[in-house]
Amino acid sequence: MLFEFMCGYCPFGDEEGGDEDPYDIYKLILKGKFYFPDYMKDEKAKKLMKRLLSSQPEVRLGGSYADLKCHKWFKNVDFVNFIHFLHKPLYRMILPAVKFNLHINLTKIN
Repeated sequence: MLFEFMCGYCPFGDEEGGDEDPYDIYKLILKGKFYFPDYMKDEKAKKLMKRLLSSQPEVRLGGSYADLKCHKWFKNVDFVNFIHFLHKPLYRMILPAVKFNLHINLTKIN
């Protein structure tokens, strides 16, 4: 999911989202090849995603969950507050109040 959030598409699909056939995606996963888009500049995030997408569990998790949490990309994450939903979001979307007037027209079809 991190790859999708940061790059905008699945790591083992294509950028346009055209490769939706699960069998083709499975083949790409087995090959283990994926590419970052040119606009993806965060090297720490790239390193983390390469690690998380590795087919080898010892590489993927670095031996333990604790080791993974120590990755540089998570440097400013307070996991205790995060798990207990005590963290404050960096961004907060303010939405205008919206009133919904729902009118449904039913027409009898012969």
